[in-house]
Amino acid sequence: MRIAIVTCSLLVLDLLGAAVAHADPDLDVTRAELQLPALRDPTGPEDPEAPWLAGVGYAALIASSRGVGAAVGAHVAMTGFRCNLVDASAQAVVGSSHAALDTSYRVCLLGAPIVLVVGGTKGAGLEPAIDARRSLWRSRYDVSSQHTELGLGNLGPRSKGGTETRHSVFMMAMDRTVTTQTAGADSQRTLELDFDFSLYRLSRVAPDSTLQLDALVLDSTAVAAGATELGGVALSVFPVALSASTPHWFGSARAGTGHLGGTTTQSTSTEVNGQVVSSTSDTVDGSGLPTVVAAVGDATLGMRRGSLTASLTVARSVFATFDGNQALDARVAGTLTYAHGKTTVAVAPFIARTRTWTRTPAVLDERSLGATLHVQREMTHHLGLAAFGQVGRTPYARLDDTRDQHAVTGGSVVVALSAHRRIRGLHGRVE
Repeated sequence: MRIAIVTCSLLVLDLLGAAVAHADPDLDVTRAELQLPALRDPTGPEDPEAPWLAGVGYAALIASSRGVGAAVGAHVAMTGFRCNLVDASAQAVVGSSHAALDTSYRVCLLGAPIVLVVGGTKGAGLEPAIDARRSLWRSRYDVSSQHTELGLGNLGPRSKGGTETRHSVFMMAMDRTVTTQTAGADSQRTLELDFDFSLYRLSRVAPDSTLQLDALVLDSTAVAAGATELGGVALSVFPVALSASTPHWFGSARAGTGHLGGTTTQSTSTEVNGQVVSSTSDTVDGSGLPTVVAAVGDATLGMRRGSLTASLTVARSVFATFDGNQALDARVAGTLTYAHGKTTVAVAPFIARTRTWTRTPAVLDERSLGATLHVQREMTHHLGLAAFGQVGRTPYARLDDTRDQHAVTGGSVVVALSAHRRIRGLHGRVE
């Protein structure tokens, strides 16, 4: 199997940045402070309450099982044509034992009929998530990535009767991520290439329901660890993917085949006024690893009943690991959220079995399980109290600067007192 991914030349600036998508406990405890209201869609149903511009900033004092510290964060977004023109966020924490930074940006240059989105992530001192499926060492890491989306999307007439139907074709997303990790005297640089493609997408948004149907979905991931091109390559092919949501129910499902092994190449170039100003070409070679074909898929079913929201996800997936190997992962995960007044409690358990193929040759079977608990309490209009805890038996249940990936038991607890201020509306009303 050989996959070649070549991006079109982009008439854009080459920006750097990073997504708030990691699971560092000291950052997760205040993640809810970064939530923004949905912005107004200029081509969709009229919503006089939806703002054109929204932002939030917070500062927090943090106490955890590892010590004390302080955190700050901000998130701002501005609406564009059928997409958010700008969406950026940043979080930073300085504690008695470590410091961490997580930033992201996303710029939607075109929203319809051509979709062109660029973005990126940058993080430092981050901790692997307790439910992470990829074999990072049990130590903190730095990450930097660039993201590009391109296709023909959001095609359709202006909404009628509050219902919007849109069509998209040849939608693709590409990510290039570099992760650097140090464990004792050892250091490792990992290159990850991600490519997602949807041949056709139908999106239907009504006042009380949403529906999205994708035909022929490809999901490719390739990871090379170290200075060589040797690494793991994984490709998943889904003939159909479906997701839907109503006031009381939501869910998604897709099924297909997963392919492990082979070689993938991703090339990008940036062109300004007809001149190529920068270009990159990366290759990940799966030589030495076996070729594996397996059934893959995932299904999620959730419900909303008053103050309670619950969901269950069953998934079987193939992926390339951060060691440059390849794996097949089967897991069950759930979420349970209860909101009452100014208090929200969310618990998320999981259990997984992962089979990894290496170049030794060896086949490793690992089992892991764990759970996270997040409690959020709005004390006043500007003050909030939150607690985040995690416990499990996984390779990432604790940090001990080792490359050994066997499961260990551990966890952490973080408590934060935060003060926040929100800005929303075209003229920047402060709340």
